[in-house]
Amino acid sequence: MKQLIYRIENEAKQGFFQAHKIDMRKLKGLYKNPSPIEDKGINRSINLNEKCGFLDDGQLNTWIRANEFKMIMSYGFKLKRIYREVTSIGQYQVLYKEGK
Repeated sequence: MKQLIYRIENEAKQGFFQAHKIDMRKLKGLYKNPSPIEDKGINRSINLNEKCGFLDDGQLNTWIRANEFKMIMSYGFKLKRIYREVTSIGQYQVLYKEGK
């Protein structure tokens, strides 16, 4: 079943971790959050056909503070709301299948 997912990505459909255009040291909120391998509920690597996203504003706001959001957008990233099939739900993020 498809769910609404929040995703931050650039025109090349890369998330901000993939793109490596942002100095991650400037994003203080990111360092307190685990990768999918360490996130309770996921506990594994991302498969090739998956991407990371957020189920709601709560998950998104855990990763990125309001003042950091403007900086991310200045690098050409956009917040997208998309419907996708969720494959794993973690405490801090979700994994979903790419595609339509």
